[in-house]
Amino acid sequence: FDRKVYLKEWADLVNMTEQSFSRFFKKMMGRSFFTCLNEYRINIASRMLIDTDWSVAEISLKCGYDSLPFFHKQFNKYQNISPLRYRKQF
Repeated sequence: FDRKVYLKEWADLVNMTEQSFSRFFKKMMGRSFFTCLNEYRINIASRMLIDTDWSVAEISLKCGYDSLPFFHKQFNKYQNISPLRYRKQF
């Protein structure tokens, strides 16, 4: 989760094509691989915001996001609040 993730890597691990892996994952989990990955990353980032004094930029990088604006967008999507407001709330 802490680096760029490629679907091909995961599909290769289980000897499937990317398309087959995506279909299988969605069938088993009820949502796409990247949706699950982003949910996991945002949950980890939420803990880091509470438990550390690292900047939001540092946390976004440690959670595998290369783009700070994308991290903010994903955080707002899953937590319905900005990362800084989340930190202040706790």
